[in-house]
Amino acid sequence: MSIHIVRENELDSSALPVNFDKSKVDGIVCIELFDKSYSEFITSFGIPTLFIDASAELTFSEMKADLLLMENIHSTFSLTKKLIDEGITEIGFIGDSRHCMSFNERWDGFTKAMYTARIDLDESFCILEDDRYIADYNWLKQRLASMTNLPPAFVCANDYIAINAIRILKDLNIQIPGEVKVCGFDNSPESRIVEPHLTTVHIHRSEMGFLAAEMLLSKIENPGRPPLVTHVKTLPVFRQSTGHEE
Repeated sequence: MSIHIVRENELDSSALPVNFDKSKVDGIVCIELFDKSYSEFITSFGIPTLFIDASAELTFSEMKADLLLMENIHSTFSLTKKLIDEGITEIGFIGDSRHCMSFNERWDGFTKAMYTARIDLDESFCILEDDRYIADYNWLKQRLASMTNLPPAFVCANDYIAINAIRILKDLNIQIPGEVKVCGFDNSPESRIVEPHLTTVHIHRSEMGFLAAEMLLSKIENPGRPPLVTHVKTLPVFRQSTGHEE
């Protein structure tokens, strides 16, 4: 097994990483490879390939590889519905739905919950710009500070964004969860350290790792089988950032 990092210049020129010899490779696992053209470049080799998450621009019908995802839609739907059931009707989303397939599905889960509850989505409460901006703490701080009205709750595309949002809101003297509730996704170690502890979605990381190996080995042994799209169940975890006791 070998590990290779694909750098920006290689993405731009559709070049393989240094020391990657495809003639000596039986299978490929792509992790956080969100560039559609480069993904298609990799699958053009005809080598059994598995993507763990993928570009939001890829459609399942286009996939020439196996795809492994955590379950995103229902879990984000459940988080949002919980907020709605508690009487919150103005909810914002922070995240770039075009960043990757997982973020896109989380946006779908959020909007589905709002639609199901017959609540009109107010995008003035949302921050949907490019992920490169949202991931920048100072940019996000300026963006939140410039919002005319803050919603009573934010659903964020992942824990990294949610934790930055909590820190920024606290800097702006906004009480969490008293004035604004915040949800994330990933159940990262930081989600249990940040104050208040973050409501999030737990991902079964180890089990996904085992399943990824099984899927790739299966494809190597039976290269003629159709590509698989597999979602692994996730679990919403309610904590202090939405006013829940642990």
